[in-house]
Amino acid sequence: MNLKQYCKPGKIRIRTKSGRVIIGTLWQYCYPEDNEDIGKESLLIDAPDGNCYDLCEDDIDEIENLDEDKVTA
Repeated sequence: MNLKQYCKPGKIRIRTKSGRVIIGTLWQYCYPEDNEDIGKESLLIDAPDGNCYDLCEDDIDEIENLDEDKVTA
């Protein structure tokens, strides 16, 4: 999945491969080289519950920008 297409901040809904749904604001896109320990791209999501989630590309099943179409891994 190409997470780079989501590097603009905005509201997003993510369903993880474990079935968890996270809705929040996309805070940052992280390049694979920025995640030196794992070498994978990821998205940082600021959720209304006060948590910040760092989700790697292989953790994500589906991404939906609340103003755009769904993207499935």
